[in-house]
Amino acid sequence: MADIQQAIYSQLTGHAGLSALIGTRVYPLVLPQNAPSAAVLPAVVYQIIGNDRLERHRGASGDARPTVQLSAWALTEASAAAVAAQMRIAITAMTGVVAGVTVTGAANDSGEIHRYEPDTRRYGISLDFRISHREAVV
Repeated sequence: MADIQQAIYSQLTGHAGLSALIGTRVYPLVLPQNAPSAAVLPAVVYQIIGNDRLERHRGASGDARPTVQLSAWALTEASAAAVAAQMRIAITAMTGVVAGVTVTGAANDSGEIHRYEPDTRRYGISLDFRISHREAVV
């Protein structure tokens, strides 16, 4: 069965505005560490930081609303901002069946967090989203 992480990857890599900036450089949890920065940036990193599964009187409903943190990483602040803008557009447009997952909506759940890592000389912008979807019920 498809899962929400596959759907997120598919949505991000399939969005023309974002893929024009990053290609398929979308990674779960962390950026690749062994490649030079120019080979992996700009890029998007995603991680699930919470998951609300809605229950009914008789148990699981199959409705889930994970909080997904997406981080745009780049060598300049302007490039990170451009990636973050396209990332936001891609995720908020996420609805219908995406990579086998029925998505009922997505919305920005917080403001932006901007940061700079002096050791790696990378700029990052993180956004949190709630993605409502259906999942298998056991």
